Amino acid sequence: MIYFEGANQEVRFYLNGQFVGEHKGGYTRFCFDITSHLRYGQENLFAIYVNNVYNPNIPLPYLPILLSLAVSTGMSICSL
Repeated sequence: MIYFEGANQEVRFYLNGQFVGEHKGGYTRFCFDITSHLRYGQENLFAIYVNNVYNPNIPLPYLPILLSLAVSTGMSICSL
């Protein structure tokens, strides 16, 4: 397994030229099982594509905090 603490916003992970997986979700943790893609006793090439272009389909990591704050204080949120 290979673990990532987070990568904003979209990630595609390749190992030795083979697509292993993708993750969408901003700063959330994620992992990939790379066991079947490893070349034991040889060099392994990792390629990680990270796309940080704004995607409205991926929620911002601070949105729940803002919404909670707005509800508890009566504040209104005009734009994010």
